[in-house]
Amino acid sequence: MIPIKTKKILLIGNGDSIYIKYFIQYVLLCNNFKICLFTDKLSSKQNQRFYTENHVEIVERKRTIPLIKHIPLLRAMEDIVQNKKNLKEYGSADLIHVHYASRLNIFLLPFFKKSGTRTIVTYWGSDLLRRGKRYVKSLRPFLAYADIITFNSMELIALFNQMFRNKFAGKIVNVKFGISMFEYINENEDQESIRDAKEKIHLPQDKIIVVCGHTRAKEHRQLEVLKQIQTMDQSLLQGLCIVFPMTYGSADEKYEQELEALSKKLPCPVHFYREYMSEEDIARLRRVTDIFIHAQKTDAFSATLQEFLYAGSLVLNGSWLKYPDLRTAGIEYFEFDDIRDIPAKLQTVILQFEALKNAMKANRKKIHQLSAWETVADEWLKLYKH
Repeated sequence: MIPIKTKKILLIGNGDSIYIKYFIQYVLLCNNFKICLFTDKLSSKQNQRFYTENHVEIVERKRTIPLIKHIPLLRAMEDIVQNKKNLKEYGSADLIHVHYASRLNIFLLPFFKKSGTRTIVTYWGSDLLRRGKRYVKSLRPFLAYADIITFNSMELIALFNQMFRNKFAGKIVNVKFGISMFEYINENEDQESIRDAKEKIHLPQDKIIVVCGHTRAKEHRQLEVLKQIQTMDQSLLQGLCIVFPMTYGSADEKYEQELEALSKKLPCPVHFYREYMSEEDIARLRRVTDIFIHAQKTDAFSATLQEFLYAGSLVLNGSWLKYPDLRTAGIEYFEFDDIRDIPAKLQTVILQFEALKNAMKANRKKIHQLSAWETVADEWLKLYKH
């Protein structure tokens, strides 16, 4: 690690997010920063315990008028007034780092800039891809107060520069979040066989495990994917187990009932995960997955996709989801241009399964070099060292 003097860091973001937790764990704690996290009220007991044990100071957003939360503009204005007071009590910081570019998170940048504090704004992906253009562009006056704006892929940088006509091009840095799941996968490999891992997460031993999507969000298009898989030859289907991880995101009861009803018509087992999965169980699922189908509508630089590649899965990825960083690193996966192409692509992969699985082993080292925390942490520290 790059030696760096102790600094007082104020993070602004969602303290319940595992990405905030991991960023603190792998970048900040091991470099003796004094850390304060400005967040909405925490609900994750696990994250709360982590922050307490590691002396991370928490400053929670406070709103004095409950009704105001239903009026976005007034909510934002009240948020500024109320939380300026809270942050003044916290005191000055050497660096402000905003995680996730939302109005609530960056409205305070002008306030910090008055004191000459350096500021970093980190886009996570959905804050650019899943927001309307009007909303994204409305942040322009506040982005002017950022010293550095980070993204985790060249694809996002190109889109951002296009939207803002290169206004902030000189501030932009491409730096990724590390992936802690690699360590859990390594630990599981040392402790369990594939057979044992399958048994512990209740998957059949004699089937090719095909995972579709990685949250319950309809944007992952689980129903559309399953409708296409249903059209495949029955003899091929009988050798599969289709898996839907539905443990994260907002539930759509009607959609999930329709998905489950269709699953009962297939001649192969279909497994749904709906309860919370520990990191250990997620690592097991990554390890036992033979094929991962990634068909969501938009994505930034999917950690989940990389986890499956790292564990040796064959990945079928929608060609509209661009990952030039993966291609540049020589990482191999398969593409389909349309949802309707999935049956043919899946059949091709199944018929060459063993040879392709063996060929994909080369992905592991390349993925590790690209996205392991020990690789990316120094890149973040370079931004912090000035």
